[in-house]
Amino acid sequence: MKITHEIDNGVSIRYITDDIYHYSHGYYSANKWVDSCRVVLVRSTEPELKAFSRHAQLVLVDVEAETETVLCDLSPSPDRAYGSGYIEGYVVNGCDLYYLQKSAAGDSLWHMNVETLATRELYAHPNDLYFPHITTDGRFLNLEIHPANDRELYTCLRVDTQSGEVETLFQKRFQKPLPEVTHIMISPTDPDTVFFCHEGNTFYISNRLWLYTREHGMHCIAKQRLDEEGNLGDCFGHECWAPDGKGLWFVKYPCSPLPPRGLCYVSTKGEQTDVLYQQYPYWHVCCAPNGQYLAADTQSGDYSGVCFVNTATGQETLVHKAGTTWQHPTHPHPSFNLDSSLLIFHEWKDERVVLGLVRTADIVE
Repeated sequence: MKITHEIDNGVSIRYITDDIYHYSHGYYSANKWVDSCRVVLVRSTEPELKAFSRHAQLVLVDVEAETETVLCDLSPSPDRAYGSGYIEGYVVNGCDLYYLQKSAAGDSLWHMNVETLATRELYAHPNDLYFPHITTDGRFLNLEIHPANDRELYTCLRVDTQSGEVETLFQKRFQKPLPEVTHIMISPTDPDTVFFCHEGNTFYISNRLWLYTREHGMHCIAKQRLDEEGNLGDCFGHECWAPDGKGLWFVKYPCSPLPPRGLCYVSTKGEQTDVLYQQYPYWHVCCAPNGQYLAADTQSGDYSGVCFVNTATGQETLVHKAGTTWQHPTHPHPSFNLDSSLLIFHEWKDERVVLGLVRTADIVE
């Protein structure tokens, strides 16, 4: 691993890169930072796989000291055949790393202390496990089980990280031909509240954003309009929790037939705002831990713009035009470190998936 430095349009960017490995912080909505300068990354020699899964290693990178420590290694070896195990997803809370390991026998959730490297298995299941997210206090995390066939339901599990108790919160399947439930994310502040989405073709999903609460069950929290001919006019998606747990940020995609298009917010009470930020053709959005900044990327031309929004001033800034193949894991998926001082994003650069780092102080006017 090495960190290189470049200046782009007056903005200083540090890149986490390597001559052999491709680097990723995975999906942007789950925290990967141990503290303000140490981040857990996944690296692989294979860039084309959707989530940097097979043969992957988890590594701890200190972006200030410019050091790297291997935490988990599932790379090929003489006693490990291709595909015998790999990392599917992970989330970090302090020194606690929780990751999903796939194998021929099924999926399992593991815990590791990144300081001591002590490791233990918390849960195993024969089906596919995905998308761990965790409460801010680190007490509860969620998992989603994807069914093995079209007769089973998608399942949301909640894991008590202290007791190890695993509880099913809800099960659901939407009607065919778009049955998928995914992007399950436990509230950062309320372990009895969980977001999930109705996944599928955005032009046909008219009820994308859903909320489950233990008290009230599940319901769609954001209404999507139809155009004059009855076609879907609002195409929503790529959502994430606000850090106070009072609502979610999401994108009204550039392909939405009805304007305006851009970054939106909906409260957990279903109080839906219209588009708040629309200067760029936004694609994904993430809220900083300080609640004041948003990071987003764009669908535009031959690059994906990495954008920064200061909600206090309304400032929308195109920070960088990132190279992309338009496939995972080269979506920029920008997000923030724990003290909101760094913006991190993916980029396809020199035939490598690299990670860019920009100081928010260099962006804020």
